Amino acid sequence: MATSTSYVTGAVNDEINAAIAWAADDKVYNESVTDSSENIILAFDSLDAPHDAIITDIRLYAYGYGSAGVNMPQFAIMNGEETTSWKSCNETNTGSPTLLTWGEGEDLWGFDWTASQANSLKAVLKMDSIAAGEDIYYDYVQAVISYDSEITDTGLSTSLDRGLIQLTSGKISL
Repeated sequence: MATSTSYVTGAVNDEINAAIAWAADDKVYNESVTDSSENIILAFDSLDAPHDAIITDIRLYAYGYGSAGVNMPQFAIMNGEETTSWKSCNETNTGSPTLLTWGEGEDLWGFDWTASQANSLKAVLKMDSIAAGEDIYYDYVQAVISYDSEITDTGLSTSLDRGLIQLTSGKISL
């Protein structure tokens, strides 16, 4: 199984400068969240699963913190046509910086994904899932897609002057 990873590369409704703060593991955190903040749509333009990939898992990771005991915000992801249901963070907010995860196991967030859809996925941060008066501070947000490839090009070739080739699995392209 292979993976493709991207930090945030852009954002819409970005009142907290997430696109700048969440673009790298650099210990630069976002600005304070306000109660009136709209949902933030995050882009991950560096994802690059091959066109023949079979998507097996999609996860979001963030490194950061918020007030202890306050729920971490929810995320949904968009495949270009539809948006998944909201997903809660797998970890509890401790008030100290920690690695946070949304999605687990072989999680496709309720969709079947083509490689093209996965490579252009966007995440939606549900701002009203943050308790009123509370804040979150993230150093980065990252999307990771895991996939299997239908075709593996090893670059090897075989020639045969005479004889018989018995193929027990796979295919031969001439």
